[in-house]
Amino acid sequence: MSNIANSSFSDGQLFHKVEKLMREDQTRVRLGFDKAAAFLNGLFCHLSSIDPVSLEDCRCDKVTLNEFNLMCTLKHLPYDQMSLEGDAKIGVVKVKLAESYSDSYDKACWEDVCTQYRGSRDRYLDTNKIRLALYRAVKTILNCENEDGASIICETKSGFITLIVNLHLNGIYRFNLLPAMWVSRKWSTLKKFDERVSHVFDTLDVKDSIECIQIVARPTATLSHTLWRITFNDLENRILNLKKFFCVQHCIFTLHSLQKKYLVSKNLPSLSLYNIRLITLREILKNPKPQEWSAEKFSLRLDSLLKSARAALEEKSNNNVFTYVNILGNCHKKDLKFLSGEFSRMRRFYKEMVLLLP
Repeated sequence: MSNIANSSFSDGQLFHKVEKLMREDQTRVRLGFDKAAAFLNGLFCHLSSIDPVSLEDCRCDKVTLNEFNLMCTLKHLPYDQMSLEGDAKIGVVKVKLAESYSDSYDKACWEDVCTQYRGSRDRYLDTNKIRLALYRAVKTILNCENEDGASIICETKSGFITLIVNLHLNGIYRFNLLPAMWVSRKWSTLKKFDERVSHVFDTLDVKDSIECIQIVARPTATLSHTLWRITFNDLENRILNLKKFFCVQHCIFTLHSLQKKYLVSKNLPSLSLYNIRLITLREILKNPKPQEWSAEKFSLRLDSLLKSARAALEEKSNNNVFTYVNILGNCHKKDLKFLSGEFSRMRRFYKEMVLLLP
């Protein structure tokens, strides 16, 4: 560790260092993403017309500098032709087709990606079948096209579908495709979340105007192939990007960058960016006044965030603020114990460590 003393530079200098690094990172991410995305546009145009995985749009979340999650929204399934089942409080639901539903030429085809339980006529959308259909569609399109200036391959591992775009001299980019559907929050199964959502937005003095949320066909070893994960990404992103909480993104960027330099680069365990975002969300709820997130309070907020991260790791608990699902629930205890020690070290030396960031 550097011999630089904490007292040798001000909190203002620390903030401006992070501000500069964050802007440079945003520029690199945008340039890289735009170049890679340009080669994917044709692919997604073709996917918009292939049933049963016709796509309406894609939303992007950064995972790392060269990796992104794409929420691939499937064609709309009319609400009167489906219903949601299950205990949404554990963060998952089933999508059941109406008994009267049948495919036709003017609708997306859903029957091919359904499953039925033995002895039942009920049909449920099968996340495994949907991912397989998407994978086959992507492979078919890629086999028919040749992109100049880039090579694109599609791989699947543990249920995840990933597009790898090799721009040769401009780097390699990974896009994880996550099939998703928009569902209304008015469904009785999802109304259970209204009180939690209202509490969060009331605490932050923000109007709750989001009518729909997404459910995602995200693979996991612990969930049945008929269960869809509920995601509040839109609500979470809206809060984290509120301009009145000025240094929120600076804090997230700093924690992510410290891990990248001191852990990821050495192939050591690290917290995912999503875990960092969840911890930050809870910090905002604990400190909901905008003045607490000013540039002048950056160092204080970062210290508090590191303290909360260490506590979450020690308790092996990082619950989503809306679903209350513990995102650390399936992590190895050994890794969590190691990370707890690393975040303790970061908290003691974060100023020196930030100054050494490239």
